Amino acid sequence: MTIASNPESILLVDALLEKIKKEYSLDQKLFSSILVTVNEAVTNAIKHGNLNDPSKKVTVAFRRSSSGAFIFTITDEGNGFNWQQAEAGISKGGQNEEGGRGLLIMEKLADKYSFNKKGNSVALHFIA
Repeated sequence: MTIASNPESILLVDALLEKIKKEYSLDQKLFSSILVTVNEAVTNAIKHGNLNDPSKKVTVAFRRSSSGAFIFTITDEGNGFNWQQAEAGISKGGQNEEGGRGLLIMEKLADKYSFNKKGNSVALHFIA
């Protein structure tokens, strides 16, 4: 799914997540973790990646791994960010200006997350 970089587009992502919840009969705990984490990643892609530029797009891709994990990949058209530096700040117990709350949410709610080298795409893994 590709959406415009505006906050209203998150409703389209929510609809996709509801469809996945029903299709795979996700329990409420797993669904809540997916909903919060994917919405945070999409919000960050819109706000920080694409700088709220409605001409830029955010892509939300979903797949199941061979082991059954639910994997969501969120990609924006921005310049990326230094996720290694942001993670280092989190591991020291704090939030920094470049990626505090979003990384904490990913760390706590996703079973695994990983960024591409550029820092404009994140894959979120959830184990059922």
